[in-house]
Amino acid sequence: NQTLTALRKMEAVPTRGADSIWFRLAAAAQQLKEEIEPALIQRIALEKWTGTLLDAAAHPNKIIRNHAVTALEKMGKLALDSAFERAEALNLSWFEERNSWPGAPSWRIDLWGAISALHPTRSRSPNFQIPQLIEKLESPETRANSIQTLQAYAPHARLPLIAALNQTPLALAEQAALLLSEPIQPDALQPLMQRVTFELDRNHSLVESPLNEALQRFNAPEAEEVLTRIRPNTERALRCFERHFTNARAISAEKIETKSQQQERYRIGYISTGRVEDFTLTFIYTNIGCWIIQPELPNQLP
Repeated sequence: NQTLTALRKMEAVPTRGADSIWFRLAAAAQQLKEEIEPALIQRIALEKWTGTLLDAAAHPNKIIRNHAVTALEKMGKLALDSAFERAEALNLSWFEERNSWPGAPSWRIDLWGAISALHPTRSRSPNFQIPQLIEKLESPETRANSIQTLQAYAPHARLPLIAALNQTPLALAEQAALLLSEPIQPDALQPLMQRVTFELDRNHSLVESPLNEALQRFNAPEAEEVLTRIRPNTERALRCFERHFTNARAISAEKIETKSQQQERYRIGYISTGRVEDFTLTFIYTNIGCWIIQPELPNQLP
């Protein structure tokens, strides 16, 4: 704090290079910024002072350390080689076991494990429990406690959870997907789509799967092509309605029974000008294996 104050008085605040990185991290610590500031992380990551950030990731100050770790994770593969070299020099058995963690081998696990290994007081770092907690997501008997603990550790578990979306048992991937979709972790979208596509290609029904629920939560246009391959449910109908009719407030979605296996119909309840109205939304299964809304939704509600 005294150093920061002195630098400001001397108008010697560094504006570039490693000193600038340290100054901004120290300023965050001085201001007690426990919550990560995305704009700051974006700027620091773009400057690519990997060595400086790795030094900061081992700093005893929690705020400095967490900001540096987040910036390194933001850099992704660009930070991997340097982080890996630092971690290997420590000869930690925990890091050497990373290929047995859920989702391994994965560059995300390598990067996260390497950065975590730099923690100054490893025995007190929550990260060292995270791989085992993720592994316990598979079993219903151990799932609840693991979910609760992983939620408390967020965002420290983001990268290993993303890695666990693929090359893992379905039950484990489903729980990882739910954790990554509430709150939404944008970096998880593509890996999640990859796992959903993998399961669909093997003719697995995902109508009631948490993978489907998680992917819908992202409400991402780029996920639509994948979602159309899954038989719709009430949540899907409701989200399609809300996304199209942005000025309407939907309050319910109810499935309408039909005799056709190639059709799904839903009654959407919504409020318009103070009154409750109904709208029928119909999905049709096409000959190319997609569920599309037919007839197309009008520009305005009747």
